[in-house]
Amino acid sequence: MKLQRLTFACGVVCLVAALGGPTLTRGAEIQVDRAQYFSPRLLGMGGAFTAVSDDRNLFFMNPAGLAYARRSIGFEFLPVNINNNSISALNFYSDNNDTIDNLDNLSDEDQAAFFDDLLGEIGGKTSRASAHFPLWVTLPAQGGGMPHLGFGFFARGSTDALAINGASGVPVASLGLDVQYTGIASAAYSWADVLPGLLSLGGSLKIDHRQVSLTSKSLLAISSNEDIDFLSDTVFGVDLGALYEVTPHLRVGVSVFDLLSNDFRFGGQDNPDPLDILNENDVGNLSPRWNLGVAWFTDRQAGPLTNSTLALDIREPGRVRQAFWSSIYMGAESHLSVLALRAGFYQGYPGAGLGIGPLQYAYFSNELGNHPGGRSNYQHALSLAFRFGI
Repeated sequence: MKLQRLTFACGVVCLVAALGGPTLTRGAEIQVDRAQYFSPRLLGMGGAFTAVSDDRNLFFMNPAGLAYARRSIGFEFLPVNINNNSISALNFYSDNNDTIDNLDNLSDEDQAAFFDDLLGEIGGKTSRASAHFPLWVTLPAQGGGMPHLGFGFFARGSTDALAINGASGVPVASLGLDVQYTGIASAAYSWADVLPGLLSLGGSLKIDHRQVSLTSKSLLAISSNEDIDFLSDTVFGVDLGALYEVTPHLRVGVSVFDLLSNDFRFGGQDNPDPLDILNENDVGNLSPRWNLGVAWFTDRQAGPLTNSTLALDIREPGRVRQAFWSSIYMGAESHLSVLALRAGFYQGYPGAGLGIGPLQYAYFSNELGNHPGGRSNYQHALSLAFRFGI
């Protein structure tokens, strides 16, 4: 038995929180999160980006932002997100490597003492890690009468793990994997003579393929060569967005995601396990969700800072089991010479980020519970982002 399964198998308790709990029955209808591949820039700004949407985050925040993007092709070198609980789990494994490798040979008393240490250090805390691969092209129109175009391919692998005390005294682990591939084609158009300011409307067609696995079992039952039985499906969806430039310094935006989207109907299970939380024939519901945002921009210098942005979002209000205040995101960005400084409140939790050339970093938290301040999930996000003009 290898405890790295706990750390490495930390995918769908993104699904655990989104699916509504670890006691689903076969054929259940469950709520899943839509495709989202956010960069450290957005995360460092507190997630407030609906009215900004001038980089590759526009594919998941507001396709009308193509009007403000640069004409470029870009990619990021395996951006990673890892939460503090994963770091604690890795440290625990490193400190107890010999004990873990010989756990089956320990006496009952020594096993019980080890389980107490494990639950005391990392028990009840969701360990989460993910790695992305984003590749995109943005082609804003360079003259009037032409549409703005954008194309993207995004891949992600994420792992989740959660250990709790079992009825027999042996910890029970929920282990999950989530693999996702998303292709997007977007277009937007701008009008300067319809309203006093510039109006941009955009839309995206996307295809989203997902493979997921989520199992709950005794820690002693987890083996290092355990088979992973994935469920999978592919869905299509439509996203729409609008941006209105009230003044050169003020923009408002609105976006709606997963219009006309079919639901995930998970299948392809080769070896059904009664301990699997997800089962074949479960239906992953993708209901339409909308965002509303406002952003203020200035190129005036404030002390040593220049090119500042302030943004506020209301994202996915009315979501099932989510308090309204968990829908609030706010943030800011300013530049100090070659250094981009960011700060914000992501679902009420403070965070910050910075960028130096291609290196982007953010430290932030989202809410795993149903109410602000319930279950924080502080994470580190890091990437090397490259963009080339075309």
